Amino acid sequence: MICGSVIARIAIPPTPRPYNDHHAWCLYYASGTCGLCIERCPAAALSEKGHDKVRCMEYCFGVAQSYVRDRFGIDDYGCGLCQTGVPCESKNPVRPKGGGVPA
Repeated sequence: MICGSVIARIAIPPTPRPYNDHHAWCLYYASGTCGLCIERCPAAALSEKGHDKVRCMEYCFGVAQSYVRDRFGIDDYGCGLCQTGVPCESKNPVRPKGGGVPA
């Protein structure tokens, strides 16, 4: 769960993102498999049709923000559960095993 940010006055180079489309590492869009992010979303904001940003926002600003405020005493919000514990979290699962260009 994303619960806050740290702001520092330092220069950190951005992590290179070797893709042009946010679906490039997604097994669901590449081959119709996986969909684990859909199962992990506590707001049911993800489906085969895509991302319901309104439902996601309502969850983050409603349920998640209230929980974090009550539990931790900070007025922040966040979720990100759909982006953790999934094959595309930190690597490209679409890329062929021998390297080369992603499918």
